[in-house]
Amino acid sequence: MPFPSDKPRLIYWQVCGRGDFCQLCLYAGNVEYDLDSDKANTWPSFKDETPFGWLPVLVHGDMELTQGGALNRYCAKLAGFYPEDPVQAAKNDMIHDQCQDLFAKIFTTKKGDKDEKIAAWKSLKEEYLPAQFALFERYLEKSGKPYFGGDSPSFGDVSFFAVYGIYEHAELGTEEILDKYPKLKATTEGVKEMGKVKEFVRGHPYFHSNPEHASF
Repeated sequence: MPFPSDKPRLIYWQVCGRGDFCQLCLYAGNVEYDLDSDKANTWPSFKDETPFGWLPVLVHGDMELTQGGALNRYCAKLAGFYPEDPVQAAKNDMIHDQCQDLFAKIFTTKKGDKDEKIAAWKSLKEEYLPAQFALFERYLEKSGKPYFGGDSPSFGDVSFFAVYGIYEHAELGTEEILDKYPKLKATTEGVKEMGKVKEFVRGHPYFHSNPEHASF
């Protein structure tokens, strides 16, 4: 069955966060879509109308899709770079899910008082992210391939690019960490060359490491 012919509509805010994963998939595949932030800004007035009471929601034809894994995979398939081979698809799903764990970890910086938040950001920069990046680097080394998707960037690579950018947008100094992992850095550079990824503009930072920033 072909994809609906309508332009996809993503209901989400103009913020850097959960919606970056699916939007970057669409940018990477040159898929035009509408970001309906006006609708999102009326939240939670339509919460009971969504499939499971969460945003983002992707509307494509008669379909309303939510939940990050399903939504992001659909956008990767729509963009044309989700693997058809079941083994490669599973490997890319694994990388995507690990990237979702990285994204979930950033929410620890929203808990506690100022000192506790500062400590959480410090732990992310000095302990958690270096350890995670090292695991990704080791995976690439063992695979013998330049990308998580193999010889060319795919769903897993875009997923890492998305979560890396969320931390980068928080001005945590993530670039300094990535510099220590050359293979992982090369994958991010490769993703930048996909479709219109270079044109993607991240929204307002929902997370920020600077205690003086409004989003701290």
